[in-house]
Amino acid sequence: FVGFRTTKPGIRFEPVGPLRPTYGQGGMRGIQARIRVFPPAGETALDVGPIVEGSMRHVRNIRDDHIPQPMVVVDPTVKNGLLTASRSAIDGRSYFSLTIRVLAGARFTSPVAGSVSIEPAAPGKPIELELSASTDENPLVPVPLAEIVLPEVIRHSDPHGLAELSYLVYEESILAGADNFLTMFGRDNQFLLAIGGDSLLPKAYEIVFASHLNSMRADGNLAHEPAIGEYAAVLNEARGKSNSRVEVDDYKMIDTRFLMAINIARYIERAGPERARAFFDRRGRNHETFKALLLKNLRFVVASCEAFAKQPTSGNLISLEAGERSGNWRDSHEGLGGGRYPFDVNAALAPAALRAIDKISSLSPNDSELAQIAGLARAQEAVWSDRAWPMFQVRLPLERAYRSSESYAHELHLRASARPPPVTPLKESFRFSAVSLDGEGRPIPILHSDGAFLLLCDQKASDERVLEEARTLTAPFPYGLATPVGMFVSNGAHLPEPQRAGWDFAGYHKLVVWPWQEFLAAKGLERQLQRTDLKPETLRQLREAELTVWGIIYKTERLLSFELYAATAEHGHLAAQPYGLDARHETSAAIVQGWSKLALLNAPPARVVQRLGPAPTQGLALFMKPL
Repeated sequence: FVGFRTTKPGIRFEPVGPLRPTYGQGGMRGIQARIRVFPPAGETALDVGPIVEGSMRHVRNIRDDHIPQPMVVVDPTVKNGLLTASRSAIDGRSYFSLTIRVLAGARFTSPVAGSVSIEPAAPGKPIELELSASTDENPLVPVPLAEIVLPEVIRHSDPHGLAELSYLVYEESILAGADNFLTMFGRDNQFLLAIGGDSLLPKAYEIVFASHLNSMRADGNLAHEPAIGEYAAVLNEARGKSNSRVEVDDYKMIDTRFLMAINIARYIERAGPERARAFFDRRGRNHETFKALLLKNLRFVVASCEAFAKQPTSGNLISLEAGERSGNWRDSHEGLGGGRYPFDVNAALAPAALRAIDKISSLSPNDSELAQIAGLARAQEAVWSDRAWPMFQVRLPLERAYRSSESYAHELHLRASARPPPVTPLKESFRFSAVSLDGEGRPIPILHSDGAFLLLCDQKASDERVLEEARTLTAPFPYGLATPVGMFVSNGAHLPEPQRAGWDFAGYHKLVVWPWQEFLAAKGLERQLQRTDLKPETLRQLREAELTVWGIIYKTERLLSFELYAATAEHGHLAAQPYGLDARHETSAAIVQGWSKLALLNAPPARVVQRLGPAPTQGLALFMKPL
């Protein structure tokens, strides 16, 4: 990571040609890039620094959380027009090196001892630099995409998108994304399987499962993000375990622990029992078989669900870990609106995991140990499916809800959409699921996109539940989540003041668009439309909802590869903008994200193509322009 400090805002960078590999002595490998730098108008010098060499976790600590990491900050030197910055890891087990050469338009200077600046040759003219970064850390083993995705995906997909997905896929794991998350993220990879799995080959499932089972805690809890390499050595040294690169895992994400069973059931169906048996006979890092490790996870799921199954009160739901403010995919301080019991975990993922355990057992009929776990899961699932979802329900008088929504739009400087028809059979009430419950079991009245998890995972949900969640997803904002620039992941119209005033376009999980949630909604609606037990009117409304979701996807096709993007109000209408440009944004969006490649793995059903036409190859949205 290289920082460039300026006295004026507005510095711009653009790549010049593709990245190139570099190789050096002693096993050094890396990349070389050329970039063009456009200094702000009137800027006379660019100060170089900080230069951070090491794990992306170190970079994130410095860049995003402003946590000093002096052990990985390197002071550069300049000799013969070449800037060099190198260091050894704290445990001496790896080496890092960076060089920067000015190709045109500037020269290096040292205005203060120990500092380096780039002085433009002429005001307003671009500077061209060549950067080379390398390390002797052991590389991961790449996996050809032909072993991961169906052939038709490769034939019909954008080559650039395929290259980005390929960049994240290795024998050791599927990485969450770049530039922020160059490690396995348990939840992200499991969602990639759950939403895009119909286009993935069995090996993709096996890579994800193996990486998660290998980092599983002894009690069966699944890890979310591992600390590896030198970053693990730093953490271990702080804990008194010097010179150790033993992986340090994060187990606070409560959604991750329930996702394995859901995807295992689907994997066995797709791979077949013989291949599945061969995979589960493999041994992990600690020499236990993957089957033994899986059984630990399934027992952990059942144990986690036991209290609520015995006494279905809000206090027995699955809560965030003590002292934590996040624990599901909405992992920002305000993502759950201050709640402790997330909707997605309790109303969708936990009961779905229990159903999946029963299904796994039915696919392995001669396994007595699995059958015992499945018997407990069956008994618990009935209670969870019946009693958890209603605890999150919010009921408001219809006229009051409409007025609140319209007032919210006005506060955001937006024109409210036309009022939709009543969204429930009870004409006088407005009904939706809360994003979470607070510590006292009270619903946090934020509309949210996590109802799509229920659509994806629950093939026995009542017509009422299915329609309620589908309507929240597809009702026009401010009454629901659907907008011309994408599907918002939340809507704070019904929050009390002053909390509502802060539920705006700036938050990481507030009025923003995470495109993978749109594909979650599309896949969830597709699964519900495969059912034969829903009423004809319910199926009709679900087909209309599906068209709405795919219509949004079609219209915003050029934005779908972003991890997330923001919205802003322009002349009363919404416009899209990158997340991270506004100073109020909490962080910046990742450049390449695994679950943001779902557009490659999910094609619209034929019934959608019949109504909307083929998915566009060129997006109808113009980035940064109102739609």
